Amino acid sequence: MTVHFWEFICFLIFVALIFRPTKNFILSYLNNYSYSIEKNLSGSRKIKEEALENVEHYSQKHEEFKNIVKDIKSNTEYSIKKLKEDAEKEITEKISLKNAMHETNLEIQKAEHISKIKSQISSQALSIVRQYLKDHSSEISTKNLLKETLETLEF
Repeated sequence: MTVHFWEFICFLIFVALIFRPTKNFILSYLNNYSYSIEKNLSGSRKIKEEALENVEHYSQKHEEFKNIVKDIKSNTEYSIKKLKEDAEKEITEKISLKNAMHETNLEIQKAEHISKIKSQISSQALSIVRQYLKDHSSEISTKNLLKETLETLEF
């Protein structure tokens, strides 16, 4: 047995003696490291689940608000249409009323003018009759009778 053989045996004994505590140290370190990784992974999974729940929750809220905005828009469009129709109806009624008032005013003015014309015609006729009576005053009784008639007819 040579020196190299004994060196080899010593080296094996040395490795065997160191391997056990080193093995325990390495295994405990790896166990601790895998435990911390598993803990981080578990926390990450919880965060991922919470994020998915939040995404779903806010997606539902987004849809709800989208429907609310759609309802508001349709109600606003209906209200605008209704206001426009009411305004057009009101304007049409006011125009009709204004036209009726104008027609009534024209009828009143027409009646007033006709009355003035009749009055002027009557005055002219009476003045013509007076002039005629002055010019032809031969008969006193006819003259008195015509004067009475003219006085009765004067306004």
